[in-house]
Amino acid sequence: YGKDRQRMNLEQYRAIHAIAPRWMQIAMELAVVTLQGRHEVIHLKYSDETDGALYITRQKTKKNEWAHLRIPVTPEIRDIISRSRDDVVSPFVVHRTPTRRVRAGGREHWTQLMANNFTEQFRTLRDQTGLFNDMPKEQRPTFHEIRSLGSWLYEKAGYSQGYVQALMAHSDEKMTAYYQAGHEQKWMTVAAELSLKSILYK
Repeated sequence: YGKDRQRMNLEQYRAIHAIAPRWMQIAMELAVVTLQGRHEVIHLKYSDETDGALYITRQKTKKNEWAHLRIPVTPEIRDIISRSRDDVVSPFVVHRTPTRRVRAGGREHWTQLMANNFTEQFRTLRDQTGLFNDMPKEQRPTFHEIRSLGSWLYEKAGYSQGYVQALMAHSDEKMTAYYQAGHEQKWMTVAAELSLKSILYK
């Protein structure tokens, strides 16, 4: 992840979202509201929702380090998940019908999006907006920048830094208290209450 990468602003987010197919819109909305990354967004399953909450195991940057988040399903998140359901039966919230049903290595279901292909699709949509034409390709914001944009939007909306930090599963000494060895997993309850309407519609 290059340090020269530019941040994504709200206008750019809206422009990409406006031309994106529905499955990418769902991915973008989940990312900006829950502050989860590409890996978590494309692996999220309908079955990850239990008792009114999403249970997300966040894959962190350090080897073998994981954060286990329990995000209560707000009306906002409920709406995103509802809109993700279409005539394609898939276990994945973010899914699509590929042009060809090819059994890719590591794919659990034919509707599943693979990370590299997902990234490529996002880059194509980003560049189609024309907003980044004057920017070198290596500096153009990636899907990852949606987390950063979302965290800024949460702070701007008056949510505390601690609230945002917990949702992003950023490391901190206290975080280790929420890890538990053995068979029983301890989940950390975090909230994801950003209003999507304020982002998508002026």
